[in-house]
Amino acid sequence: MLKLSTAIRTALILVLSTAAMALGQKVSWPVKGEIELSSGFCDYRVAHFHGGLDIRTGGVEGREVYSPVDGYVWRIKYSYYGYGKALYLRGNDGNIYVFGHLSRLSGPLEKIVRERQYERRHYYVDDEFRPDFFPLKAGDLIAYSGQTGAGPPHLHFEKRTSDNIPLNPLTEGFPLSDKIPPSILGIGITYVDSGTLFGDGRRANYRPARKIKGSNNYVLDSTVYLDAPFGIEVKAFDRMLPGGPRLNIYRARLLIDDYIFYDIVFNRYDYGETRLVDLCYDYGAAENKDYRIVLYQEGDSKFSGSKSLYKEGGTFPTASSKAYGLHRGLVEVYDAAGNKSTIEFSFVFGPHGDLTDFDLVGDSVLYLRPSEESRNLDIENITVLAASGSGRWQALKDNNSPRINSLDLRLELPYGKNRPKAINVEVTGKSGWFKDEHYIPLADRDNPRFDLDYHFADKGLYFKIRSAAPWYFPPQVGIVYDDGYTAKIATRPLSNDNFAAFYYNPAITTGIVRFELYYHDRVVYSKDVSIALVGTKPEAILFPRYGEIQVLCDRSNFYEPIYLEVKPTTGWFQQTKNILAGVYDVNPQIQPLADPISISMKYTGPEDKRIGLCRATNNGWLWMKPELRGGRLTVKSNSLGKFSLIKDTEPPQIYFVSPGERKVTRSSLPEIRIRLTDDFSGIEDDRDIEILLDGRWLIPEYDPERGILSTYPDRKLAGGSHQLQVRATDAAGNSRTLNTSFIVSVGQGKKAGKK
Repeated sequence: MLKLSTAIRTALILVLSTAAMALGQKVSWPVKGEIELSSGFCDYRVAHFHGGLDIRTGGVEGREVYSPVDGYVWRIKYSYYGYGKALYLRGNDGNIYVFGHLSRLSGPLEKIVRERQYERRHYYVDDEFRPDFFPLKAGDLIAYSGQTGAGPPHLHFEKRTSDNIPLNPLTEGFPLSDKIPPSILGIGITYVDSGTLFGDGRRANYRPARKIKGSNNYVLDSTVYLDAPFGIEVKAFDRMLPGGPRLNIYRARLLIDDYIFYDIVFNRYDYGETRLVDLCYDYGAAENKDYRIVLYQEGDSKFSGSKSLYKEGGTFPTASSKAYGLHRGLVEVYDAAGNKSTIEFSFVFGPHGDLTDFDLVGDSVLYLRPSEESRNLDIENITVLAASGSGRWQALKDNNSPRINSLDLRLELPYGKNRPKAINVEVTGKSGWFKDEHYIPLADRDNPRFDLDYHFADKGLYFKIRSAAPWYFPPQVGIVYDDGYTAKIATRPLSNDNFAAFYYNPAITTGIVRFELYYHDRVVYSKDVSIALVGTKPEAILFPRYGEIQVLCDRSNFYEPIYLEVKPTTGWFQQTKNILAGVYDVNPQIQPLADPISISMKYTGPEDKRIGLCRATNNGWLWMKPELRGGRLTVKSNSLGKFSLIKDTEPPQIYFVSPGERKVTRSSLPEIRIRLTDDFSGIEDDRDIEILLDGRWLIPEYDPERGILSTYPDRKLAGGSHQLQVRATDAAGNSRTLNTSFIVSVGQGKKAGKK
C-alpha cells in the first residue's frame, strides 16, 4: 500500500515546483488582475481533452495579454476555426506557451501578420520564426483577447513541454488561490461482465451522494448488492470561486477495503492519446453533458495519467481478493490546489444469480432456503411476495409460511380466488442491502406472444421483451450465428410483462443472422438481422459486403471489439427534398472510436461537389466532403450514426450591415461588416471568401459561429462613392456575390475609424 498521503504528496509537489521556479525564471499569468477560469485542464471535449485553461475576460474582447516568461515568438497561426488567432511562444525555460482565440496581436506582431496576409492574399497564417526574429521579456504586451475560432470571448492558455506535451498550468508554475474542495454528486457502478443487469434492465446504476454536514465528505445512504465484476465512476467537479463555473477535478483515487484500486491524475497527456478522453469519461453520459470520471480500465488502451495495481484494471473483484461479503469503498477527489473531498460507500458482493433455492411441491407448497454459496452473507430476512390479478404485490403472511429454521421457509400457497398469479422473493441483509429474485408465475399460459426490441450500447446488445399478456415465465433469447450455432441467454423480469437481457461474447466472431425467443425450449418469436463483430482483426473488413452503404474498418478503429449493424431507417429528416439515397443507421450510434471510420455509399452519377455524405446530429445534418472512388462516395467519420447522401444547392447568404448600402460614413477607415451565413455545408476555406474594395483585396475576418464577416480598408479612403464586392463559396461549391457601395464624406465632424 502507498504510505505517503495524497494531500502531503500534492503539497510537496507544489513546494518543490515553487522552489524550482524561484531558482529559475520567474513566470506570471498572461493577464493582469483577477484570474477566473471557465474551463479546466483535461475537461471533456468531443474526441479530445481540453489542452489548457480558459480564462474569463468579462464577456468582452480586448483584454491585454502579456508574455509570462522571457523567450521568443515561435509560431503564429490564424484560422476561422479551432483556436482562431493563436500565438505560440518558446520560453527560455524550455517550455511552449499558447494563447488562443485572440482578437489581434500587439502592434508590431499584428503588422507582420497583416503584411504577410496581403502579400499572399490569404487570411490563413501558420508561420514559425527563428529565436532572434521577435524576442520577448516577461511582461511584454503580446496580444489582446477575443473570440476568434470557437466559443464566446475568453483567452485560451496552455503550457507545453519543449516536445509539445500539454501540462496542467495550475500545477506547473501557475497556481491559483483555491480553498474550495471539490464537490461530489454521486457514484456510478457498471457491470463489466458479459451479461449481468441491474433491476431496471441496465448495465450501469447511478447513485446520488449525500454530503455530511460540516465536512468535505460524502456517503451513499444504502448498501449495494452486486454479483458480477464491476467498475466505479465518480461524478465530481471543482470550483475555485463560490458560484463559479464547474471545472474538471485534478485527481481521483478508488480504494476498496483500504487498497488502492485505481488512480487517475490530469496533469499532462500526449496528443497521441487525446482521444482517450472517451475512456477517461463515461462516453455515453458525456454525450448528454453528464461528466463522470471512469475509475477502471477495460481493454488494452490506457491513459498515461492512470494506473492500477491489479491486472483487472481497477474492476472488482480481483483474483486475489476475498470477494463474498461486505466491502467498503472510498473515492478520494482532489483539485490542483490539494483540496480533498471523499465519498464512502459500502457494497456486498455475492454469488452470481439467485441467493435462494426453492422447490415447488405440487401446486400448493413452496420450500425456500438460502443457497450454499450465500450462507456466508449477512442475510437478515427472506420475504415472499404474491401478486394478485391486478398486479399488486403483497407479502405472504407468516401464518401461511412457518419457518423451518431462521431463514428456511415452507410456504403454503392459498387456493381459489386468493390464488396468486405469481410469486417473487426479496432478500435483505443486515448491512442494508436488498435483492429481488425468483419471478415465478404459478399458472402457465397458452399461446405465448412476445415482441422483441434491441439496441446497441456498452459494446454489446440490449434486449427488451414485452409479452402480450402478464404472468408469463421469463423467455430465453437465442442469438443465432451464420454457422448455425445458437447462444441462449436468460432474461431478467422488469415487470409482469417486461423482460430484459444483455449479450456480449467477442469469442464468437461469426456474423449474427437472427434473434429468437424460446419459451419452454420452443421458438415463439424470430427476427432476421445482419450483425457483425468488428474490431477483432488487424485486417480491414467491409460490412455489409454488398449494399448501398458500407463500413470499412479494422482493429485500429475500436478500443475493443463491438457489434456493428447497418440497416435502412425511416422518419422525417431535415433537407428531405435534397436527400439522394436511403438513410441508414450504422449502429451503435453512441460509440467511442479509437480512429475515424470509413463510410461509403454507392453513387453512379457524375462527379458533383454539391453532394455530401452526411451524418445526422442533434443540430441537423453534418456535411462531410466525400471522395469518389470506384462508383462510391467515401468519407472518414469520427462517429457512427445515421448517414445519407445529400445535395447542397443553396449558396451562402450575404447581407451588407455596415456602413450599409449607399450609406454615408464620415470615417476614412470605416469598419466594413457583413452578415455571412450558410445553412448546410458551411465555409470550408478562407480562400472561399473574397472582399474587394474598389478592386483591392481586403483581409476577410470571419466568425462562422456568429456569421460575421468584417474587415477594414488597407488605406485611408478618399471622399465619394466606393464599390464593395463580397464573394462567398460554401464547401459544396455554391457561390454568391454581393455588389454594393457606400459613400465616404470626410472633413466634417468627428471621425469614427479603427482604433
